[in-house]
Amino acid sequence: MSHAVFYTLMFMYILFAVVVLSYYLLGPGKEQPFQLHQQFLKGIWKYNGVGSDREPWYILYTFSDTDFEINAQPPLPIKGKYKVVKELENLLLLEFYDLKSESTTYQHPQHLEVSIDRRDNQITIDGRTYSRASSV
Repeated sequence: MSHAVFYTLMFMYILFAVVVLSYYLLGPGKEQPFQLHQQFLKGIWKYNGVGSDREPWYILYTFSDTDFEINAQPPLPIKGKYKVVKELENLLLLEFYDLKSESTTYQHPQHLEVSIDRRDNQITIDGRTYSRASSV
């Protein structure tokens, strides 16, 4: 193989690597971060059951654009704001801040992983599968 062919192949390899690297650093995914599932998350999500004492219970998560609210029976009212910190395929990492609760004060932001299941119209939080109660 001559030096000209070798240098041409090296140039083509480096050019290809630069193009691929540029796409991943500046590509279309960087223009609109966290857009895939954020709209799907908006709404009211419910998880319910019956306790060992045969009393019904439920947990409701309500997500709007930037606010969220947790209601439960037995009572567990929490309100605050949230933002999507990371989105990886069907998994969202949310950060909760400005939390307000009757019994607990949160000094630092809290993080929560939410798995999205568009096909069954469900989300999973802490191993519990929530069904959509309504859209916002």
